[in-house]
Parts: sequence; C-alpha cells; structure tokens
Amino acid sequence: PHFVAAGWPDPGLTSELEQLFGYPGWPGLVMRLGTTAVTILLLFAAVCMVIGRRHLGARHLLRAVLGLTGFLWAVTMFTQQVPGHHFDEVVNMLNSQQTGLAIDRLLEICSGQGVIYAGVIFLVSVVILAWPPRRRQQTILTAVPNQGVNQ
Repeated sequence: PHFVAAGWPDPGLTSELEQLFGYPGWPGLVMRLGTTAVTILLLFAAVCMVIGRRHLGARHLLRAVLGLTGFLWAVTMFTQQVPGHHFDEVVNMLNSQQTGLAIDRLLEICSGQGVIYAGVIFLVSVVILAWPPRRRQQTILTAVPNQGVNQ
C-alpha cells in the first residue's frame, strides 16, 4: 500500500483508494487489514497442523504452535522495521527510470538489524516446523530357529 500511496504504478490509483476508504490514512488501514488476514490464516494453519499432528504426541504439537508463532512474530517484526515513508523516494526513482538506484534504496531500507532478526526468527521457525517427530521403537519379531526338538 505504501508504493501505491506514493504513486506507483499509477498516480490516479491513490485518489481512487482514498475515495474508496474515505480518508487519506488508508495505507495504514490496509497494512492492519493485511496483518489481521495473516494472523487469521496462521491461526487456521495452526488448527490444521494440530489436527494433522495429533497422533504424533504433545511435543510435536507444541513445536507446530511454536513454529507458527515464530512466523507471526517474524512477519510482525519485519513490517515494523520497514517504515512506509521511504517508499516515496523509491517510487520517484522508479518513475524517473532509475531502477538500479531504486532497488538499492529498497534493499538499504530492508537491511536494518530488526529485519535481520526477523529473518533469523523466520529461519528458526522453519527448522522447528520441519523437525520430525520422535520415531517409536518398533519391535521386530523374528522366527525362533529350530533347535532340534520336533513336535
């Protein structure tokens, strides 16, 4: 929403969205709506994972919930670390055909310490979710060899 509010790809789209939402602070509203949608989807994913992992034990269920919580935390941390007011500058560069400079500025915005922490939390969440359950020991039954006693 911050790119659209800054006038990219179409400057007229900003005024249309302002009319649709009824006030100029619509980018923040769209970000909050997106955060709410992501939260609801992650809760739905948590329910599906818990249902799918219910027969594998409580530890495996807790890892699923912990991994999804890490995902939500990483997304929230990332959105808080990337401020929206820098996007005007990036859009101006894109509109003046300075694509390389715009990409460089965008990467500079996204290279803060909080963004790196969000990436690490995301990676740890993936590892937690990919952690397989403890395998149950299976008893292998073998035939007892004949010891010379006939029945």
